Amino acid sequence: MPSFFVDLLSLSIASAIGPGQVLFSILLLQSPSRGVLKAGYFVGGITAVRLLQGIVFGFILAGAFYSAADNDKPGLITSTLLLILGIFLLITACKQ
Repeated sequence: MPSFFVDLLSLSIASAIGPGQVLFSILLLQSPSRGVLKAGYFVGGITAVRLLQGIVFGFILAGAFYSAADNDKPGLITSTLLLILGIFLLITACKQ
C-alpha cells in the first residue's frame, strides 16, 4: 500500500474519533453567559458553511460532468482542480 494511503487513513481515523465540533458545542452550552445562544450560532454557522460547500462543489462537479460528457477534453474546472491536487501531492512528496 502506498504511503499516502497510510497518511489519508490516519487522517480519516482522527477525524472520526475526534469530534471537535461536538465537544466545542458542549463547552459553549456550559458557559454561564448565554451559552445556548452561542452554541446555536455555532451550529448555525457550521450548517451554513456545509450548505455553501455543498452548493459550490455541486456546481463544480456538475460542470465537470457536463463538460466531460460533451467532448473528450476535460473542462476548465476539472483541469484547475487536477492542477491544484497535483501541486499538493508534489508538496507532500517533497516533505517526505
